[in-house]
Amino acid sequence: MAKAPPSDELSVMHPFSTYVGSIERLVGTVVSSGLDGRSVEATPVLNGGPAEALRDTVDLVTRKSTGAFFSGSDLSEELVSRFTEPIDENSRILDPACGSGDLLLACSRRLPIASSLTATLEAWGQQLYGLDLYPEFIRATRARLVLAAALRGRWNASSGLADSESWFPGIRVGDGLAIPKECARATHVVLNPPFNLIQTPQGVEWSSGQVSAAAAFVDHVLAACEDGTNLVAILPDVLRSGTRYARWRGHISGQATVRRVSVWGIFDTWADVDVFLLEASIGSGSFESSMATWSGPNETEARDTLSSIAKVSVGSLVPHRHRNRGQWHPYLHALGLARWGRVNVADLPKKRFNGTVFPPPFVAVRRTSRPGDSGRAIGTVISGDRSVAVENHLLVVRPKDSSVDTCQQILDQLRSNATDAWLDRRIRCRHLTVGALEDIPWRDD
Repeated sequence: MAKAPPSDELSVMHPFSTYVGSIERLVGTVVSSGLDGRSVEATPVLNGGPAEALRDTVDLVTRKSTGAFFSGSDLSEELVSRFTEPIDENSRILDPACGSGDLLLACSRRLPIASSLTATLEAWGQQLYGLDLYPEFIRATRARLVLAAALRGRWNASSGLADSESWFPGIRVGDGLAIPKECARATHVVLNPPFNLIQTPQGVEWSSGQVSAAAAFVDHVLAACEDGTNLVAILPDVLRSGTRYARWRGHISGQATVRRVSVWGIFDTWADVDVFLLEASIGSGSFESSMATWSGPNETEARDTLSSIAKVSVGSLVPHRHRNRGQWHPYLHALGLARWGRVNVADLPKKRFNGTVFPPPFVAVRRTSRPGDSGRAIGTVISGDRSVAVENHLLVVRPKDSSVDTCQQILDQLRSNATDAWLDRRIRCRHLTVGALEDIPWRDD
């Protein structure tokens, strides 16, 4: 995770501060003079304005490297509506990666207001907690919450309000992977963590090397917060369906009661990542129902799957690591491979390769696969009498009966609309996995 800059350096989000200043000036006017027709100005600030301003002021490379993509009003409202325990005057709500405050704003709409703006902010200040590495985001969150309270109450001008830093003392610059104790006593946690890759934190047993920051955030929340805490989170679909995160899923299932796992779809137009919504209670690890399993409802229960008639593997030739050593073999790669057709190994180019090779017949399936596309698992039947070196951008589906006819049956089922629909529910990542293919329902007809 990107580290916060030293206090004497500008953060990478500094260009966003001009927009934050405009929010703070609007809040100052509303506080000192009342709304007085300014709700028109306030509406975009509370509904998508910060996300648009961030896109306009901070380049895409920086936003991706830091995982800075805001939730938006619709997704935030949907997520917060998933809490099973209602938010009320006794709730303590934490967002350990609060950004510009979209999720905390959605929570605040469920909090009661007091007799004045000052009293409301004092009450909310004891209930709302947030952390983020970037001071610009913290300023935006505080100012937007004040504006939201003012719109809710429609009070006249308020006197005696101190500067913005005193409005919400629990919302401050900090690392969401080091939640302080006073924040950890939350009753509710809302989370839209960064999706960028970070080094696996020390002490983590379910991964090593580079890992999604989102996975680390969920793990840390479960460890830092008390049993019984309600958690709702927006997470990248790779955590739900990716093979690499199987151990993470097992770990989370052991640390929390998972109430529901819901496929959502694209995060937004500008962050082309599929996400899912996680609903859980910390402690007493289990799944409450079939709706809570990581793959969704178990549609393949009591059915055969592709794994019952074939073995699925990843091609073993990694192009950028290929040393051109070993025996000559026919070489199969994804570029230009006939869609839904047949290829004989005699027509393939050849390469030296000393790794695992695959004897025909088998079905080669392209790993690149976009949810919603027609043809989620595009395949080609490979036949012939020589073992093949297969590039790692392809999955190899080898029928257990070594029959070309079974390969054709596999291809037909991969091409079906039913398989496309099933894969759209099963995996929303941009690459198919061995597990996803193995779980495809197999229909003898």
